[in-house]
Amino acid sequence: MEEEFPLVTTFLSILLIASFLFTTNITERIFNPKAKSPLEYYEKLLGFVPARPKIYSLLTYTLIHVDAFHLFGNLIVLIIVGLALEKHIGKIPFLSIYISSGCIAVTFDIINRILLKISMEAPFVGASGSIFGLVAMASLTRPMEKIPTFLILLTFLPLLQILLALPLAIFTTQTSQIALLFFVPFFIFALLFLPGRLPMFFAAILFIISWIIFLALNLTPASHIGHLGGFLGGLIGMFLFPKEKP
Repeated sequence: MEEEFPLVTTFLSILLIASFLFTTNITERIFNPKAKSPLEYYEKLLGFVPARPKIYSLLTYTLIHVDAFHLFGNLIVLIIVGLALEKHIGKIPFLSIYISSGCIAVTFDIINRILLKISMEAPFVGASGSIFGLVAMASLTRPMEKIPTFLILLTFLPLLQILLALPLAIFTTQTSQIALLFFVPFFIFALLFLPGRLPMFFAAILFIISWIIFLALNLTPASHIGHLGGFLGGLIGMFLFPKEKP
């Protein structure tokens, strides 16, 4: 039987890419390095700002990403969970979990700001919260669903990019070189000797490990409590939607 095309996953992926190209004006800046990025304007317009909440921003904030690696990391994980989940629960439930997990992530982000006394003026952006919800449901309901190994390995590339950029912050140049020397052989070895497809639970484990590294080293200003809110949204979705579509 021919597998159903992951329409919503594809639509969301294209939408995230198109939104990034538009909000960063990256195509013009490639040819004109002096051109300014309008990202800050769109972060305030489309991002979720707790001090001035707008209903539409509960959805549009997930479309804004601060750089290519921020987008790339989310995009790869979205594709992974989309391949594992959408065909089983259906397009509407899949999209519903994406949206509802994003909304719950916003709530947890506000709690995070209150606890850490972070300004309510800073925009909350990125699809991570929504994708955390999808990861939760996919890894718990479809743990043995096979995913292309190449996609799973790509989830670590944003972490590698940050490690290589850290000599001025935490690590030494030598440490960054060691990180590069470790990652490259690891990728080559994995592609040559691991099976072409691996279970979803393996992808989820790697995703959680990379998230823990980001959290432990405070590598990004992301709202990690907000991410946990998104994960909770996926757990709730397990009870609201069937594991298999009718």
